Amino acid sequence: SATVRNLWARDLTNVAWVKSASMTAAKDQVGMDGTANAASSLLAGAADQTCLQSITLASSTVLLAVYIKRLVGTGAVSMTVDGGTSYTDVTSQVSASYALVSINQAAVTNPNIGFKLAISGDKIAVDFVQLINPTNAGINIPNQIFFFAATWFIAAFLLQRTGFGRHIYAVGGNENAA
Repeated sequence: SATVRNLWARDLTNVAWVKSASMTAAKDQVGMDGTANAASSLLAGAADQTCLQSITLASSTVLLAVYIKRLVGTGAVSMTVDGGTSYTDVTSQVSASYALVSINQAAVTNPNIGFKLAISGDKIAVDFVQLINPTNAGINIPNQIFFFAATWFIAAFLLQRTGFGRHIYAVGGNENAA
């Protein structure tokens, strides 16, 4: 289980997303769900342009996951969760089709998430930006695994340590043969 911490996951034109002087955002892209004008585009009007959102959050492991596709250009596309103190280059994961791109980082206090386009004229589409604060310290083990493990241990105990379990083994599929 996890909690999404950011606002405006599809509309990067909102004031919650702070753009550098030559970064332009428009809500003009078909989204991952096929809805027209649901996703945003980011266009760099100069080199190293950014689009960032600040979030108030206690120190924790965070995961930034977003669907990105390249619209124009070949320059580096980077993402950050610490306001640009460090950027992760995700260029190799970005193509002409939407791809889910994610980065994670431990011990981030008040994350500042966002994107950087390295070359003037580059343009990307962005949809479903999610800053996730995993409740299980970033391991992201599905709850079904825990349920399966608990069920397996209970069944193993019942079958191996109780009279009922020994009876089941003895009967098997043929009560007459048992």
